[in-house]
Amino acid sequence: MRHAALVATILVGAGCGFLPSVPPDWVTNRLPVDSCGEEVLGQGEAGDVDVRMCLLEAYEDGRPAEMISTQPTIEGDPITRYIRVHENGVVEIFVDATRDQFGSGEWERLQCEEIVSVDEANDPPNLVFPADMVFVEDQCRPQPVP
Repeated sequence: MRHAALVATILVGAGCGFLPSVPPDWVTNRLPVDSCGEEVLGQGEAGDVDVRMCLLEAYEDGRPAEMISTQPTIEGDPITRYIRVHENGVVEIFVDATRDQFGSGEWERLQCEEIVSVDEANDPPNLVFPADMVFVEDQCRPQPVP
């Protein structure tokens, strides 16, 4: 009886997003690239400048690299994004929204036209991005998952 209760608790916890999701094969077996590190942000925080500068510089130099960013939704659910740049200029983002109880609840894949520095994105100042955001992704579109 205790065993059944434990299994039920684990299944409910996984369904509610308390346990980390298992990444799909296309994330687990992604092409290895240099790591710029990981940032874990609180509500309203813009980013880890060192991690973000590493990725922007790799993109500008045409070097492959990746950073991992976890930040909460407005409701506080964690979303993790694997932001990857490749030597051919491709920018792809793998999004783990499995713990977002008000979102898709799935893994998603995006491809972006480019990433641009905050300075470039703020000129002319149509939108004002905080300096510690370092870069913004531009023209990102959903992609089919393999």
